Amino acid sequence: MSVKRVRYVSLLDHEINMMVGGDMIEYPSSSHEPIRLKVRQQKYAEDEHGVPTVMHQYVHDDKIVPSPVVGTLYVVPKSVAEAYNQVRKDFVFPGTNPKKDNCIIENGKIVCVRRFRFPDRVIFARKVGGNWGEPV
Repeated sequence: MSVKRVRYVSLLDHEINMMVGGDMIEYPSSSHEPIRLKVRQQKYAEDEHGVPTVMHQYVHDDKIVPSPVVGTLYVVPKSVAEAYNQVRKDFVFPGTNPKKDNCIIENGKIVCVRRFRFPDRVIFARKVGGNWGEPV
């Protein structure tokens, strides 16, 4: 997979400190309205003990969700990127997992990240010549 050149547009309400090759880069907070999810919780089922299974439904708002732009990735809260995972392929979030993303923590607070991430997703690949190939 080749690396693409992109432009990041932050839709967060705070700046992001990014460490790249020993240099600190600051991505300012959004000049757009930050994206927030409007959540409706619905009880889906429960077992004989009354243990519920709930479903969160997110209400889409055209006024605050920008249209896709070729070559642009939007930096959004992780919850937004995950909620839109099946719909938008241009939403990323700051990598704040200390083990996966190697972010920098001082006094128990994340002070710097090293990358942006797409939400995790399942891919289906086919085996080609004994090796797993490109996603189907």
